[in-house]
Amino acid sequence: MPVFDVRGQLPHESTPGKPFDAYKDMLGQNVFEVSWEGVINDICKNHVVKELLEKERAGKGKKAKRVMKAKAKEMATGLTQGFNSWLICAFSICTNILGSNLYSGLHLDEDQYVELRELAAKAAKERRSLIFLPSHKSHIDYMAIHYLLFRLGIALPSVAAGENLNMPFVGSLLQRSGAFFIRRSFGGEDGKIYTAVVGAYIEELLKRGINIEFFPEGGRSRTGKLLQPKVGMLGMVINALLDGQVEDAYIIPISVQYDRIMEGNDYANELLGAKKKKETVSGLVNQVQTLAVTKSNKSFGSIEVRIAPGFSLREYINEHTAFKQKISPWDPMTNIVHRVQLYKSAAYRVMDDINRISTITPSSIVGTVLLTTRGRGVGREELFKKVLWLKEEIEKAGADVSWPKGVPTSEIIDLSLRVLADLVERHYLLEPVYSVKNHLELSFYRNTMVHVFAEKAIIAASLHSFMRFDPARKSVSQQELRERTGQLSRLLKNEFVFSGNTGRIRIQPGLSVTSASKALPAETPLETNFRLATESMVAQSILQLDPNDANEILLFSTDPELWNPTFTFLCMLVWPFIESYWLCLAGFKAAFSEKVNLIIREEQFIEQLQSFGQIMFHLGNLNFFESISKEPIKQALTAYIELGVAVRREIEDASKAVTNYIELGTQFKADITKLFEFEQGIGMFRRQGKFQKDLESYPSYLARLAFASTRSKM
Repeated sequence: MPVFDVRGQLPHESTPGKPFDAYKDMLGQNVFEVSWEGVINDICKNHVVKELLEKERAGKGKKAKRVMKAKAKEMATGLTQGFNSWLICAFSICTNILGSNLYSGLHLDEDQYVELRELAAKAAKERRSLIFLPSHKSHIDYMAIHYLLFRLGIALPSVAAGENLNMPFVGSLLQRSGAFFIRRSFGGEDGKIYTAVVGAYIEELLKRGINIEFFPEGGRSRTGKLLQPKVGMLGMVINALLDGQVEDAYIIPISVQYDRIMEGNDYANELLGAKKKKETVSGLVNQVQTLAVTKSNKSFGSIEVRIAPGFSLREYINEHTAFKQKISPWDPMTNIVHRVQLYKSAAYRVMDDINRISTITPSSIVGTVLLTTRGRGVGREELFKKVLWLKEEIEKAGADVSWPKGVPTSEIIDLSLRVLADLVERHYLLEPVYSVKNHLELSFYRNTMVHVFAEKAIIAASLHSFMRFDPARKSVSQQELRERTGQLSRLLKNEFVFSGNTGRIRIQPGLSVTSASKALPAETPLETNFRLATESMVAQSILQLDPNDANEILLFSTDPELWNPTFTFLCMLVWPFIESYWLCLAGFKAAFSEKVNLIIREEQFIEQLQSFGQIMFHLGNLNFFESISKEPIKQALTAYIELGVAVRREIEDASKAVTNYIELGTQFKADITKLFEFEQGIGMFRRQGKFQKDLESYPSYLARLAFASTRSKM
């Protein structure tokens, strides 16, 4: 796909435009003419807000109603903003200067640019809002999207931002540039009225045709891959349509990818257990000064923005409702359970769209090759071969690669190595040899492409589990493989956004569109996608059918040297996640085996589990250092709570502060051997390392040492 640098000449311009030019005739509602005082008044008149006020009056009296009404107006005033045109222009110019100092380009696909302009013109004519929903990996996302829309001449959106960014002076500037600050949590004593006010604010923006932007993931991804979506804000937009307050709005999913993010080191520290740094004005100034001085050579590479085709939210609601009603009675208008299901379905549709249009950067390919190479390092010539091989595999899978046209391969790879310089070790030998220096931070870039191969990687790891535990076995039936793949995919359901969760069929390489569109009777879309992925792996010779029985898939030798290289690569993509989930169970085993009734503070358990993981990694029982990362461990803990392996309890102390504790599930307390069996069941999916030992072979004092403080305090 042809791309262009947004900072330069736009495709429709005959000469390079000035920063102000495109915005003189912007497409969309003129936000500079909006009466924000009118917005505040209309929020206070909102039917949901008024219902809550009347309930307060009925329960506590007129005075309580007046107090709540004043509180609602205060909240509404805090949300609304008055766009300042000169400040926005100044902000865009500063963004351009700072961005040019850090990044070599802000790239957008030309066809997507044309589609966006056309949809923006259509929405402006209909006086309807565009809802921009970008992926979120960096604070630069705010600046990149805002500057991009400014340059393209599209009306700037009201942008939902965390209240942590509402710093003195800076918060006011951001608000005048389009930001509105919301709480991280809508709970608390005033949670109901606050939720109603925010919902009313979104509704008023939609009624006026004002564009809106928020991040469906809620916060920045510290791991590189998409987070599971938060449905709160999108649910408010959907409510406005279902309640008949607005006719329609257009959803625009956006992917923002980086050759290198500026927060990488902070993320790595947070994933190892360090507390997140609080945003402050002095911290922001120091960071900008540091970046301006130390990164003046554009060593962060480029920013790649891709925009999915926008879609009518009204049409989506109608189509999804019709689809659900074919199965059983379903009405999101009157049934709150069905309405929440609609929120989730729409959110996953957005996330799937983001994955589908995301581009893979050269630095991500280089980092992935280094992390998935067996051995300690790779020579320069072999690195180049593997990078080109992986680029081809990504393109075969239907994903886009932001590979510069007309630039020699050696220059592209060398530039990526410079971008990743402090994460990669270069050994000056007879031939330059490259090895991983910082596994945790480099894994961020590997994870930006894991969605491309997620289904196949899970299938490969499932097939490997048969090879590991029965080396003499020659084949496995497709039914057995499907069952084991289903087991692993259910375990990892919170790690990846599967196309099947959106009801979509994913076209796989090596299969025709006709065959790929056929689902078997009583087969869910998720099951269909995994079946098609298996068939694709056979078509691509990643897997081999038994020539005497097409229902049997041949197993590889237990010697990894004899494996299909694509099979090895797929396993290496998913094994670090599996190790995190196994590590969590190993922690349960170490903490609870001697005291089944123990109750452990959740935060403390995670900290000690990470320490335990580091011990096992350095002793050779854990294969991947990135498996001790906090995020996948938290996801694993959530999965095991859902499965009943553990129970989360909220305990309130004397100061009314609530702390999460965990304990074993009832059936595992009653019979601790079930925990050991469960751990072995997950352990079968792990990589079998050359020097790897089983957990049982370690002296029990290691487990006691890792969880000693827990035992002594409890």
